[in-house]
Amino acid sequence: MLVYLLKSGACLAILLLFYKVVLERESMHHFKRFYLLAALVISLIIPTIVFTEYIEIVPNTISEQAQITNTVVEATILQPVTKESPVNWEMVLWFVYGLGVLGFGFRFVKHLAQIWFRIRKNPKLKDNFITRVLLAQQLPPHTFFSYIFLNKKQFEAQNIPQEVMLHEETHAKQRHSIDILLIELVQVFLWFNPLIYLLKSSMKLNHEFLADSAVLNAKTSIPKYQNLLLYFLSQASANNNQSVNIANAIVYSSTRAERNRSIKKRFTIMKKRTSKKSMVLRSILLLPILALILFGFSQKEIRPKNSSTIINDLQIEIKKDGGLMINGQKTTFNKLSEKAIEINAELNPYFIKNYVHATILYDESQYKLIDPIHVELQSIGILNIKHISARTARIFNQNAFKPSLYGGKTLKDARKIRRENVFNDMGASDIESSTMEIIWLEIKNYDEIWFQNQKVTLNDLTHKIGETFEIDTSEIPYEVQIYSDDVITSKFINEIQAEIRKSGIKRITVFSDEYIMPENEFKEKVEITPESTFIETNKITFSNTSKDQTTIKEIIVNINNNGQILVQDDLVAINELKEYLSKINKHLSFGERKKVIRSIIKVDTNTPKDVIKKANDILTEYGSATINIVGPKNSMKSSQQKSATREEMKEYNGLAKKYNEMDRNHMQIKIQDVQRVKTIYAKMSTKQREDAEPFPDFPEPPPLPDSPKAPEAPNEREIAAVKIKEIIEEQDPYDVVSGGIRPKQSNMAEPPLPPTYIKEIRLDNPPKPPTPPNPLDHVIEMAKKGAIFMYRGKEISSDKAIEIVKNNKNINIDSRNSTGKNPVIELTTAPIIIER
Repeated sequence: MLVYLLKSGACLAILLLFYKVVLERESMHHFKRFYLLAALVISLIIPTIVFTEYIEIVPNTISEQAQITNTVVEATILQPVTKESPVNWEMVLWFVYGLGVLGFGFRFVKHLAQIWFRIRKNPKLKDNFITRVLLAQQLPPHTFFSYIFLNKKQFEAQNIPQEVMLHEETHAKQRHSIDILLIELVQVFLWFNPLIYLLKSSMKLNHEFLADSAVLNAKTSIPKYQNLLLYFLSQASANNNQSVNIANAIVYSSTRAERNRSIKKRFTIMKKRTSKKSMVLRSILLLPILALILFGFSQKEIRPKNSSTIINDLQIEIKKDGGLMINGQKTTFNKLSEKAIEINAELNPYFIKNYVHATILYDESQYKLIDPIHVELQSIGILNIKHISARTARIFNQNAFKPSLYGGKTLKDARKIRRENVFNDMGASDIESSTMEIIWLEIKNYDEIWFQNQKVTLNDLTHKIGETFEIDTSEIPYEVQIYSDDVITSKFINEIQAEIRKSGIKRITVFSDEYIMPENEFKEKVEITPESTFIETNKITFSNTSKDQTTIKEIIVNINNNGQILVQDDLVAINELKEYLSKINKHLSFGERKKVIRSIIKVDTNTPKDVIKKANDILTEYGSATINIVGPKNSMKSSQQKSATREEMKEYNGLAKKYNEMDRNHMQIKIQDVQRVKTIYAKMSTKQREDAEPFPDFPEPPPLPDSPKAPEAPNEREIAAVKIKEIIEEQDPYDVVSGGIRPKQSNMAEPPLPPTYIKEIRLDNPPKPPTPPNPLDHVIEMAKKGAIFMYRGKEISSDKAIEIVKNNKNINIDSRNSTGKNPVIELTTAPIIIER
């Protein structure tokens, strides 16, 4: 507390010094008002700001420091107990401070009550937002919020100058009473700080600067206004009332000397004019001052980085008077658990449970506090607790706060120690009582297996273990210990242990923060066999095999323009997304998720790209089979055109005009022209369609002739007719006419010449149909030509298109729009319908 008060006072002193030297004599009064308010707030807040610096710590150094600390503590315990002072000076100081708060609090409430009674008991005149309170007392005009207090006789006799009324109305309009109430309230609690009185005086003086400026801006002459101030100065010396101090008065100071100094400053400022350039320069000078205060008076905390996180034992001491200390810092019972969590803030619940030890050193007269402290520590996951009395420690000449096996060690070193000694921690089994060689496995990222600091696959696990350890020839039995700081499923553990058993290892122990298993597999009592798997976990979660194991949830991640993430109606921070996803589809392994999980990232128009990328990376790490990023059509930038180009518009208009000018009954049509017109028209925007040539009215294709019945012994002419029919059926009717062949129709007038193109045919040796190209080769060839690939209505890259065709044998390829400058290839699993 004392350190905070000293830092707060130093901040306020620097800010007030800057104000007095640089700002007070300038006419930038509005800026000065907010500067003084900010100075008060900054001086109270900055000492509470904590900057945390994470550093790498060498484990050996920590061990040495821990040993030195333990030696000092032990020496302290062995020293003779010094006689305590009969006077508790700390209690005396708190008593004096409390008396001051009560006195200034009473004064504050008293002044407010006086003003309130003054408003209630005296006549009032309301004028717009101003209320004039007419007093019988001879008090100087003063203002409190929207109330202006005036002498009744002078007001009725109209002896109060208009300049004075304008001065007080300015106080009311600009709400200067808010500033006064704030500083008065702070003064109640910091009554012992002389800088608060200096700040209060500067605030009130600046309020007068603002009111004076408003009067002078209303075309009042400076000499006349100065004479009025001198008049009220003499009146104030004769009529002093302390309650006026909580209001804004035309002459506010409580002593004559203060009033004289304030009037002199006001006279000086009235003639002062500060240029805009000077205001900017003085404001810029403030920046280094703020930086100095921020970094000079804020708190600095050094913490080790995660990789070198130190495990801190808890040293709790119960004093004779019931006071509590935790690791050398005073605390209360209500804040004990909060302080304990802060000491090991970098550790998750799993490590707190297994690595953190607490020792309670208590005075015999306060033994009743031991059990409540035990319960409090257990509620935050600390289970390794021991206690010893101060008298016992002195009798046996021992260090009460002896470090534990993991105390002062880095997390990395502590895990190695636990790995080597966990068998002893658990106690000898009924099956295996001899020393065992430990094989360490770690599960990361849901179901990644790490062995010897290397990631291995499930199929290679047995081979890797056999290469590293001589399991078959060793006389010492081996145990595999599987560790996971996260969630682990029984299904995945069953897969791992099936592989481990192949190497001949019998004993397997699993340590995890959470273990998920089907409820029907759980049994309170099981028979222990040489091949039993032991599970140590903080939490067991049951999965319903009839429901949870068969339900596959689609992952939908919504990201708005502010980068906020919404998953399944839950707001999730980006750094918590991975943990959140681990709770979805728990029954699936990573490999299974890679096959079936579909994820969608929904974004807005201006969603931050870095957040999208981070979410995409986390979903990939989670094991999502597919990840699609979707959003508003006008927000997703892609290489696909949003309208037809000028060249395409020119090409379309030429073709459309050509066919619009043709006689509809005698049109010569090219199928590639029809396809090109349709492709460009589909790309055109609404405005382009309005300005372009109308879409040609192509005629419907003619009906195909009925198949003639072949005689029993067909001749060559009949064979030729059949072949011609087959070719016509395979030919698109929209081709250029190259002859007068037309179908015969009985009893009907001959129709117009149909738009048909007949290729040259050799009846004696008709050509064989070409071998259809391989779909994958066709896609690769079109990718080289710069084709645009579409899949499910969205544009995809050529690499993605090749991957889809390669992995899906049932994919259909629509190449009807593959002509022109920008060929379009559509991939679909639906059947392709060709309209005739």
